[in-house]
Amino acid sequence: LFVVCCLLMAGCSSSTVETSERPLATYIRRGTQETREFREMPAGEEEMWLQALWCPKCKEWQPMPPGDAWQRNAALRVCPKTRTPLVLKP
Repeated sequence: LFVVCCLLMAGCSSSTVETSERPLATYIRRGTQETREFREMPAGEEEMWLQALWCPKCKEWQPMPPGDAWQRNAALRVCPKTRTPLVLKP
């Protein structure tokens, strides 16, 4: 009986996060360089937007490199114009 109860309780928990609880992230549109904040990427627009990083020196958003390349390569975490480290939020 104890094992059955544990199995039932394990299936009841939920780890999903409501959209309204997610933090806003800044994205930059390919081609136009328009920036917008989203909690969740609109369906069907994943190819149009790249997450953006902020350069505090030139005060511009830069597109985040794709995948985990920006975590593996420190050179990709600096502004291409000023060589200043990029941040997620200004």
